[in-house]
Amino acid sequence: MDNIIELPDYAELKKEVGELREKLSKLIYEHDDLKYTICENIKNKYILEIGSLEYKAYELYCDYLRLRRKKDLIQAKVNRKEKANLKEIEKQLDSEFLEYKDILDYRLSQINDAIEYSEKPILTPDQVYEFKKIYRRLIKDLHPDLHPDLSDEERELFYRVIDVYKNGDFYMMNILNEIVNEKKEIDPINDSLLNLKNEKERLTSLIEKISFEINNIKETEPYIWKKYLEDEEEKNKKIKEIKNQIDSFLEAIKTQEEYIKSIMEIKYEWFNKKGWRYINCNYKSKK
Repeated sequence: MDNIIELPDYAELKKEVGELREKLSKLIYEHDDLKYTICENIKNKYILEIGSLEYKAYELYCDYLRLRRKKDLIQAKVNRKEKANLKEIEKQLDSEFLEYKDILDYRLSQINDAIEYSEKPILTPDQVYEFKKIYRRLIKDLHPDLHPDLSDEERELFYRVIDVYKNGDFYMMNILNEIVNEKKEIDPINDSLLNLKNEKERLTSLIEKISFEINNIKETEPYIWKKYLEDEEEKNKKIKEIKNQIDSFLEAIKTQEEYIKSIMEIKYEWFNKKGWRYINCNYKSKK
């Protein structure tokens, strides 16, 4: 009675489930490495080398839009033969352009984050190898997709592992590895034939999902910025494109400023010809 004979279908299914679990484990690691390491490195390097220039271009674009809107508000006042209160107009513009300011603030915070990221201690090649090796092992031991019956404590430990991996904290990763090794092994799934079939379907579905997510990461930002960091010609082309945008916005801003000035001068002459006494039309922005 000590020898248990497994039926061929059962043995084959158990083997398939084991292979699927191994495949999912590798895909999870590939996904996390892409998202938390490769893409983070691409994003921060891109922001430091090109993103600051893009920030300047967007800042000038916002200035241009604001001036154009200011011109329209002043022109509307002139058309209605009303006094243009520049202080009130600037206040209205501040309100209307809050969303643009939020975007600018966010982009500036990205630049600051990239600078902070670049100042993190750099791991040696041996440390990188060991760091990723430990992470792969902890993924196998703790990932909820591989172990649906994790306790709350084990799930919390898993999320801690993710945070440590994102931060590239080699010291803390080793500590977590020690903690996991001291814990009781996670109970394997119930190996009944029905449960194995259900597990096979679950794993297959997860593999399809994470494969799709991996492909999506590779087709979107920041991963697609990689070409600007690896190809000097592409990088120079991108920088030239942004600088051309900056020059265009500077020219557009100049045009708007000149137009606003001309509106104020025309208003001054018009009111004088009509003999309006109560207004001094020498408007000047206090900015």
